[in-house]
Parts: sequence; structure tokens; C-alpha cells
Amino acid sequence: MKTKTVKIALEGFGSYLGMEKGCFIVKDRNGMTERYPLYENQISEVQIKSGNSVSSGALVSIDQPPTNAILYLLNRNCSDEVC
Repeated sequence: MKTKTVKIALEGFGSYLGMEKGCFIVKDRNGMTERYPLYENQISEVQIKSGNSVSSGALVSIDQPPTNAILYLLNRNCSDEVC
């Protein structure tokens, strides 16, 4: 099975990051959903800006194998280059 490296970013206000059946689930405020299966993707980093929600299951899974991703928590007044 071939894996690809992806970055998950919750940048828009009202997005949600959760875990469901071995996948990271990203839902935006309009109800659109993206799935990131843990064993098909190598998650390199997760960026979460203020105004978004994260389940405790997803938060724990970010730093556990097979993910071992880097977690960035950013506030609204923070540009990506400065933080």
C-alpha cells in the first residue's frame, strides 16, 4: 500500500477535527467532511487555529504511532511566519 504525506489545517472558523473508525475527520462549518485514514496517509503536521474544535481522541492520536505528527496551535492574531 502506498502512503502519501499530508498536512491537516483547521484554518476557517468553526471547523472540527475528530477521530472515527481509524480516520481523522475534518468537518467545516458548512458540513463538508474530509477523511484522512491513518494507515493510508502519513500525517506530517496538524495546524489548529483558534475558533475550531478538536476531540480528545484526535488530540491524543496526533502524537501516537503511526501518526507522530507535529501539532501547531495558533491564535487568530498570529501569522504562520511569526508563530
